[in-house]
Amino acid sequence: MNELLTTKEVAKLLKVSEQTIRTMTNSHEIPHYRMGKMIRYSRQEIMALFGGELEADPVLDWLIKITQRRKEGKI
Repeated sequence: MNELLTTKEVAKLLKVSEQTIRTMTNSHEIPHYRMGKMIRYSRQEIMALFGGELEADPVLDWLIKITQRRKEGKI
Protein backbone atom coordinates (compact mmCIF):
# COMPACT_ATOMS: atom_id res chain seq x y z
CA MET A 1 0.00 0.00 0.00
CA ASN A 2 1.25 3.48 -0.85
CA GLU A 3 1.80 5.61 2.23
CA LEU A 4 0.94 9.31 2.06
CA LEU A 5 3.30 11.71 3.81
CA THR A 6 2.94 15.25 5.13
CA THR A 7 5.26 18.11 4.20
CA LYS A 8 7.04 17.70 7.52
CA GLU A 9 7.56 13.97 6.96
CA VAL A 10 8.96 14.49 3.44
CA ALA A 11 11.30 17.22 4.71
CA LYS A 12 12.59 14.87 7.39
CA LEU A 13 12.97 12.01 4.90
CA LEU A 14 14.93 14.18 2.46
CA LYS A 15 16.79 16.05 5.20
CA VAL A 16 15.72 19.47 3.97
CA SER A 17 13.54 22.22 5.43
CA GLU A 18 9.77 22.24 5.16
CA GLN A 19 10.09 25.49 3.20
CA THR A 20 12.23 23.69 0.61
CA ILE A 21 9.49 21.08 0.20
CA ARG A 22 6.84 23.82 -0.13
CA THR A 23 8.95 25.59 -2.77
CA MET A 24 9.43 22.34 -4.68
CA THR A 25 5.69 21.67 -4.44
CA ASN A 26 4.72 25.12 -5.69
CA SER A 27 7.08 24.84 -8.65
CA HIS A 28 5.83 21.28 -9.41
CA GLU A 29 9.30 19.79 -8.95
CA ILE A 30 8.01 17.16 -6.58
CA PRO A 31 4.89 14.99 -7.05
CA HIS A 32 2.08 15.86 -4.65
CA TYR A 33 -1.65 15.58 -4.13
CA ARG A 34 -3.95 18.33 -2.94
CA MET A 35 -6.90 17.29 -0.81
CA GLY A 36 -8.75 20.48 -0.07
CA LYS A 37 -6.20 22.61 1.75
CA MET A 38 -4.02 19.62 2.64
CA ILE A 39 -1.05 18.53 0.56
CA ARG A 40 0.20 14.97 0.71
CA TYR A 41 3.07 13.15 -0.95
CA SER A 42 3.32 9.53 -2.00
CA ARG A 43 6.25 7.80 -0.29
CA GLN A 44 6.55 5.53 -3.32
CA GLU A 45 6.79 8.48 -5.73
CA ILE A 46 9.26 10.34 -3.51
CA MET A 47 11.45 7.25 -3.28
CA ALA A 48 11.22 6.71 -7.04
CA LEU A 49 12.19 10.33 -7.70
CA PHE A 50 15.12 10.38 -5.32
CA GLY A 51 15.92 6.67 -5.46
CA GLY A 52 18.29 4.96 -3.10
CA GLU A 53 20.42 8.09 -3.02
CA LEU A 54 18.64 9.40 0.07
CA GLU A 55 21.40 8.18 2.32
CA ALA A 56 24.08 10.10 0.42
CA ASP A 57 23.18 13.76 -0.13
CA PRO A 58 19.54 14.19 -1.16
CA VAL A 59 19.78 17.93 -1.79
CA LEU A 60 22.73 17.55 -4.13
CA ASP A 61 21.09 14.61 -5.89
CA TRP A 62 17.87 16.60 -6.27
CA LEU A 63 19.73 19.58 -7.74
CA ILE A 64 21.49 17.32 -10.24
CA LYS A 65 18.24 15.64 -11.30
CA ILE A 66 16.36 18.93 -11.63
CA THR A 67 19.20 20.43 -13.67
CA GLN A 68 19.18 17.41 -15.98
CA ARG A 69 15.41 17.54 -16.41
CA ARG A 70 15.52 21.25 -17.22
CA LYS A 71 18.22 20.64 -19.84
CA GLU A 72 16.02 17.91 -21.35
CA GLY A 73 13.05 20.29 -21.42
CA LYS A 74 11.00 18.14 -19.04
CA ILE A 75 10.52 20.98 -16.57
